[in-house]
Amino acid sequence: MDLHNSVTFVVGLITIFSAVYKLAQVESSINSKIANLESSMNSKIANLEAANFITVDNLKDKLNDKLINLDRKVDIHLQDYTNYKDALLLQHNNLFDAIKHNWSKTEKLFNAERQKQ
Repeated sequence: MDLHNSVTFVVGLITIFSAVYKLAQVESSINSKIANLESSMNSKIANLEAANFITVDNLKDKLNDKLINLDRKVDIHLQDYTNYKDALLLQHNNLFDAIKHNWSKTEKLFNAERQKQ
């Protein structure tokens, strides 16, 4: 009976040590998988940040180009408005001078007709 208890005790110890060893292997495997996942996620995050930076930079460049184009169009329209306003002002002044000239001629003719009578 003594031998039986000793064998049972040794087999029990071997079973416990093999279970602890197997548990340590599983824990090590889980830890390595977590580390791999963390490094993979960090690299993917870095790639996404770089891609987002490039995308934002491209959008900024496109927006800047559109703003420059709009600024040019506004400048062209402002110059066109200024030229149109100046042309209308010249036309108005010429018409005013022509009316004033015709009125003064007409006044002279009326005054000449009055003096004749």
